[in-house]
Amino acid sequence: MRAPVLIAVWLLLLPLANAQTIRVCYDDQEGAVGEVRFKQSPNHAVLVQLEQQSGVHFEFEGRSWQRCMAELRTNVWDGAVAMSFLPERQVLAAFPMKNGKPDAQRRMTLDTYSLYRVRGSNVQWDGRHFSGVHGLVGVPPGYSIIGQLKEAGFRLDTSTRLAEQNLRKLLAGRIDAVALLTGEGDRTVAAYPEFASRIERIDPPLVTKPFYLVFSRGFIAANPDLAEKLWHALPAARTAAGL
Repeated sequence: MRAPVLIAVWLLLLPLANAQTIRVCYDDQEGAVGEVRFKQSPNHAVLVQLEQQSGVHFEFEGRSWQRCMAELRTNVWDGAVAMSFLPERQVLAAFPMKNGKPDAQRRMTLDTYSLYRVRGSNVQWDGRHFSGVHGLVGVPPGYSIIGQLKEAGFRLDTSTRLAEQNLRKLLAGRIDAVALLTGEGDRTVAAYPEFASRIERIDPPLVTKPFYLVFSRGFIAANPDLAEKLWHALPAARTAAGL
């Protein structure tokens, strides 16, 4: 290879070599399958656009959501993907804020939580009131919907983190309903014939929430300007990702 060509290749690679790497964890429910699904998700699409617009490089690692949050609190990770806001989560992560509140304009995505039931059951949700729930409601540990369900007076089973296992509990009659992120729940129901024929989602969703790219307290202390730059670029990144 001639020297001018080598120099040209080197110049093309230089921005990548100098790009700051930001290590983030995401909620991984299914190991290698979960990684594939994450890379097909709207969250990943937004981060790919954010990389292109900002010049940073994201390094992703799947974790259970509880472990992701625990490790974020101890600065194992620079950030986490798609966290909804709860006041108590500000101890472990920094959110994009405006006037003391999370700035939904600088979110990653909007997502919903939905309730799933066995077809033909009496479990109901009309957007304001629940009925037909006499036993436990399953919900993965660490999910922000837990607080809303507790306020509604439900007894919860938070011992199972995988959507598939929660839905199997539902079919076995161990719980009356399951609360899941809607995309996660729909994908899991569709992936198993026994679920698709016997389980259904109840509409409307339980709640619609903005989900944020958050940064660890250690990262935000060392890189406040970079964090603001990335948050500021998110609306354009969402648009470029088709969201």
